[in-house]
Formats: sequence, structure tokens, C-alpha cells
Amino acid sequence: MSMTTSPGLDDQAAIDPRIGPTAAAVAESVQILLPERCAPAVAKLAGVAPQLARYTLVSAFALGLDTALFMILTASSIAPAAIAGAIGYGFGLLLHFALSSRYVFECGSTGKTPARLLAEFAASGIVSLLITALMIALAYDVIGLPALAAKAAAVAASFLAVFILRRNVVFAKASRD
Repeated sequence: MSMTTSPGLDDQAAIDPRIGPTAAAVAESVQILLPERCAPAVAKLAGVAPQLARYTLVSAFALGLDTALFMILTASSIAPAAIAGAIGYGFGLLLHFALSSRYVFECGSTGKTPARLLAEFAASGIVSLLITALMIALAYDVIGLPALAAKAAAVAASFLAVFILRRNVVFAKASRD
């Protein structure tokens, strides 16, 4: 397999034709456009990008399961909408935890039991709910954005905040004190 480089990128920032540019290539390309003082932040962001992409994909799968169960349970009259929503959310949360534990975050270095990780993961889901409600209230009721725009802003804020919380608290490496 041959690796190619783009103009302005050094040999370390190669582009794999199968998967696109490496994190180093992206970081170097962005650094060309930004002031030098932004370099450390750009390098850190480029290092987090692959994990954030995996987290986004896992979130999409969990949302798909959540929505599918909700639709099946309500369409077949097995459960009222509120109960179906809670069941879908619960199974989506469990799938998200299972996939995140395996493909997104490193569980072995946390020093936490699986039960504790799951409890903290679920608690971070409650934080997500609170952020969503607060953001919708702020964007819709205070700022006056349309409802859909307020919901979109809330989803984006909640998604990023909970990713950061899960990355830096729930699945944080154990300190060596």
C-alpha cells in the first residue's frame, strides 16, 4: 500500500488512501491556517477526534435501538408512549455503555468495577437530560429561538458535555497517588 503526502505536510503526516488523512495530517493542515498560539489546542483536538468519531457512531447505534424499541412498543400497543420511551432509553443506554466500554474508552485503566462504571455512565445520562432541559429553556424561553433550533442546540451541547464528562470522569485513568 502506498502512502501519499499533500503539499505542505511532512512525511509524518501521511494520507492513507483507504481511510484518509491521519490525525497528524489534519492537525498540521489546520495549524497552517491558525496562529502559532493555537498549535497545542489543535494537536490535542486532533488526538481526541478519532475517539469522538467512535463515540458518535456508538451514540447513533444506541439512538437507533432506543427509537426502534419505542416505535415497536407503541405501534403494537404493548406499552404507552412514556413507558416505551423509558424502555427504549434504558436499552439504548445499556447498548451505549457496552459499545463505549469496548470501542471508545479504555476501561481497564480506570480502576473501577464494571458495576461502578455502569452507575457512573447512567448518572452521566441524567446529567445529559439536565443539560438538555436547561439548554432548551435558555434557548427557547429566554433567547427566543424556534423550538427545533433550541432542541438542536441542546442536543449539541449535551452531546459534547457528556462526551467530555465520560472521557474525563467516568472512564478517566486511575490516579497513581
